[in-house]
Amino acid sequence: MLFKYIVIFILVIMAKINKIKPDNQADGDHTTFLEDLIGRILKYATYVKNKLNPKGFDEIKRVDLYGGTHFNKVTEEHIATPHVHESNIPGEIRNANDNEIPRRNKRLDSE
Repeated sequence: MLFKYIVIFILVIMAKINKIKPDNQADGDHTTFLEDLIGRILKYATYVKNKLNPKGFDEIKRVDLYGGTHFNKVTEEHIATPHVHESNIPGEIRNANDNEIPRRNKRLDSE
């Protein structure tokens, strides 16, 4: 039973660590990314400035390059990684296009 709580605690901590956020030092629209220890980009997000948002920015696009699948409620499909989250598409998730996957990742994954 204790093991179960330890695993849950670790998963909660990892979720908070892996949360991608806008750069508070940025003056305008920008992209931030999260990478692993060998330099592979795990996910990235693009933000636009919004004076009405308390954080100062709105996320307009997030690309998850690794991780689990997500379910698109509109198309009723499971979307594997890499995938893109955008509010302007039906179901707000779609498969990533080839030009949305960083060249660095393609090189590291082929080694």
